[in-house]
This record gives sequence, C-alpha cells and structure tokens, in this order.
Amino acid sequence: MLSLLVALSEQWGTVGLILDSGFGVQELSRENDNLVVRIMASRPFMTEGERRVSDYLLKHQSAAYAISQAELARACGVSAPTISRYVKRLGQKNYHAFQVAFARTGFLMHDGASEEELGSTLSIDDVTKSLKELLNKRREDLEATIESLSNDDFIEAVNCIAHARTLLIAAAGRTLPVALDAAYKFERLGIMCPTSLYYEKLLSSAILLEQGDVLLVISRSGWTGTLQQVASAAKDNGATIVLVTENNESPLVRVADLVFVACSSDGMLDGRGGNSRLSEMLIVEALYALVALRKEDGVDHIEKHYRYVMSETSLP
Repeated sequence: MLSLLVALSEQWGTVGLILDSGFGVQELSRENDNLVVRIMASRPFMTEGERRVSDYLLKHQSAAYAISQAELARACGVSAPTISRYVKRLGQKNYHAFQVAFARTGFLMHDGASEEELGSTLSIDDVTKSLKELLNKRREDLEATIESLSNDDFIEAVNCIAHARTLLIAAAGRTLPVALDAAYKFERLGIMCPTSLYYEKLLSSAILLEQGDVLLVISRSGWTGTLQQVASAAKDNGATIVLVTENNESPLVRVADLVFVACSSDGMLDGRGGNSRLSEMLIVEALYALVALRKEDGVDHIEKHYRYVMSETSLP
C-alpha cells in the first residue's frame, strides 16, 4: 500500500492526506481487515475468473456465508481451485475462514444488508440515511484506491512531474473536470501544464513534448481512441506517460509507463458507472501534494500566485 499518512477528513468524511515537512512520508492507518475494501483494491490485478468471483460476492454479500465453495465456483463459472487461490490471495487460510471474515465485514458495514438491498434503501424520503449509504460507499472506494497504489511507482511519478518542463494533462468525457482541476493545481507549482477540451489541441501539445516531459492521462475506461492517439504521440517523443484509470487491462495501460488504478463502485448504487470522480481526484490530490514537497521552488510559485490574486489592482 502507498505509504501516505492517511486520516479521516471531516470535510469529505473520507480519506485525506497529512504530509510531514520532508519528502518522506509514513503510514498512519489501522491494518485493513475490511474484506470488501481489500477485494476492490485487488480486483484490477486479478484474473478474469477471480474478477467474476469478486463481482458475485460484492453483489450478494449477505448470501456469501451460506454458499459452499463448490456452489460459488459454479455460480461464477470457475473451478474450485480458483476459489481456493482467490481466498488465499485475500489473506485467508481457507474458504471457511474467508466466509467468516467476509460475513463479519458485511455485518459491520451494512448491518447484514446485501449490495442490492443497499441500493434499494436509497430514497428521497430518507435523505439522511441515503447520504450515509453514499458516504460509506465513497469511503470504501477511496480506501481501496489507496490500498492499490504502488509506493515505488508513485514516488517515480512524483519525481517525473516535479522535474518536468511540461506536464500535459489529457482526459475526455466525464473525467475532463478532473483534468482541468489538475492543470490549475500543478501550474500553481510553476509547471507548464497545458490541457484542453479538444482532441486536436491535446494532440498538437503531445507532439511538442520532449524527453523529460510528462503526459498525465485520466481515463476511466482506458479505451478512448483520441487519448490513445495522444498517448502514442507523447510516447514517440520520449515523454513519460502516467495513467489514472479504473481498467487495468485497457490499451492505454499497455502504452503507459506508470499506472494508478482508481477504484469505484458507483455502479452498485445506481446501476450506472462513471458517475463518481472522487477516486481520480484523490490520486491527483496525492500527486499534487507530494510534488509540492519535492519541487524546491514550488512554494515560491504558490506565493507568487497568491500575491497576484490578492493584489489591489482594479479589475475591469
């Protein structure tokens, strides 16, 4: 797990970041016994069969304790040995130990409710309860995202961005707001950070990248054709490609140098995917915070930006 200092933030009610005065950071979190979070964090790195098992378990949480290993294997279209490997991947000695731990997690989190039952409890008639359910799901997403991050890869990404002449940020569709926010953040640190809503502009900027520059791609699916072209152009010119995605088996993963998986379960609540961007935003926030520590003149640029914003110059 990424060695960030993790704390619960009152503002988000989720995961926030606390950084020390140097570049080194330490982990401040209890050992994660939440099997749902562990499954979500491990899912991008599982085999296809293991993913089917994960999807089935997350959808039928309250029924998992009553189903045998053979029944689970048949329901997911996998073999019994696959189930054995699956539970050991998640740190359990055997299937029975997994059942007990998984049932305990479900009761602690949802008082015994399944994912389908959770979705059905969202109601305009009980806004407070609905908001708490949404908060719980978003907290799980962010914890799973933190768990999935590689410490070494994250440090490498921070170093690349901190020393880059240009950081091009590319996104499409629902992740565009994350890209625009990221460009604003990193430019305040003194890094040239172009981005655009238009593919043609992104492509022309990617062609101008050089060795030592960085392309940050934010793509939920990892399949967007225009972003693949932008990434190919950046790769051909020697730029480092950092990808934030939910899909660890997409074409963009194959061209990227560093990949960070944003875990999201928003489809479990409303039947649709891609509606929440909090996991992508968390990764961007973490990159920004650590680049600010690594970049020697980052604070100077932030102060210069602040002076202009707070100046008494009369605006038209």
